[in-house]
Amino acid sequence: MSPRACEEIRALLPAHLDGELDRDTAAGVGAHLEGCRACREELETLQLAVEALRRLPDLPAPASILNGVRARLRPVPWHRRLLAGRSWLAGVPVGALATLLVVVGVALFQARYPGLRDKAGPPAVTGPGAAPEGTPRAL
Repeated sequence: MSPRACEEIRALLPAHLDGELDRDTAAGVGAHLEGCRACREELETLQLAVEALRRLPDLPAPASILNGVRARLRPVPWHRRLLAGRSWLAGVPVGALATLLVVVGVALFQARYPGLRDKAGPPAVTGPGAAPEGTPRAL
């Protein structure tokens, strides 16, 4: 058999052993195994390894490993993923809320006192260097 064909068949041996190949591929692997002693020996080695692994006792995993796996399987809330490594972002909602409160406060104030804006205007200046009314003059 050609080394390339044996390489391809050996890559399929674990799936063949587990019965995961479709009929045509399994038939092709079977036909190759009938004529290739090296690939048959490879399959026998795999079978021995699987049987040895099945004979091993089931041991419980150490608690430290289980805790680590469980922690990774627990979903992380979206807001924690968003803030991960960006602690400065935690202040953004506070700043946005403060800005919103100022805007709403100004809007409510203007709604409550609508004529206040019309009355207030720049102070009248009557001459060069004249100070607005009510401003103390320097001596």
